[in-house]
Amino acid sequence: MSVRPAPLARPAPVAGRPFSLRGLLEREGAFSWIMLAPGVLFLLAFVAYPFFYGIYLSLQDRPVARAGAFVGLANFATLLGEGVFWQVTRNTFVYTLVTTVLKLIGGLAMALVINQSFRARNLVRAVLLLPFIVPTVLSTIAWMWIFDPTFSVINWTLVKTGLVSSGAIDGASTTQRFWHVTLPIIKPILIIVTMFSVIFTFADFQIVYLLTHGGPANATQVFVTYAFDLGMSGGQLGMGAAAALTLLPALALVIVVLTLYLRRE
Repeated sequence: MSVRPAPLARPAPVAGRPFSLRGLLEREGAFSWIMLAPGVLFLLAFVAYPFFYGIYLSLQDRPVARAGAFVGLANFATLLGEGVFWQVTRNTFVYTLVTTVLKLIGGLAMALVINQSFRARNLVRAVLLLPFIVPTVLSTIAWMWIFDPTFSVINWTLVKTGLVSSGAIDGASTTQRFWHVTLPIIKPILIIVTMFSVIFTFADFQIVYLLTHGGPANATQVFVTYAFDLGMSGGQLGMGAAAALTLLPALALVIVVLTLYLRRE
């Protein structure tokens, strides 16, 4: 008499887990994308779209309020053939170099000073942060008054008091501590700060445009003010976009060099 094996019991079907926002947030991958989404959307809307639209405009002959015509690299060729463009290039690099060096040295010097122990140190630190809350336009107008040939406060001071240089800097031990201890420690931070300073200075528009408007005779014109004058004042959107994009190779080179140096260190 044959014995038939008992049939195996099948597990009862499990009802699917209902979708809920809490369950979605508990998933690490989904939660990460949700947190990244606002930043990604912001970059796409305010960085990526203007950048690629600028490339699109730079390849067109696009006057204001008129349809554009594709011209390829003709706008760039026209810029390279103009003497004003090379003057603007020189002005931009000189302005960026001098400004970055002064900001780096001045900022480092102030940081070393306020890192020392002295009375009212917290007050001095607060005073040094005050310029950051002043709009660039207001501070630039103040400098316009300082540089005014008639009402400049510097002219009044020089006529009344004259320049006095005095004092000698002593303390080789302090210098040695700076070169051999402090500087090696903060070198990676200095490189990153320098990189951002170069990028922001290359794209500095407000100070130059408010002080000089690029004049006289383009003597203080830099890339961003030149691009603004071509695109907005001159109505040539394609030429303005091409002038603005000429910044890209120089900035990319600076970023690559500083990044490679930082990784090597």
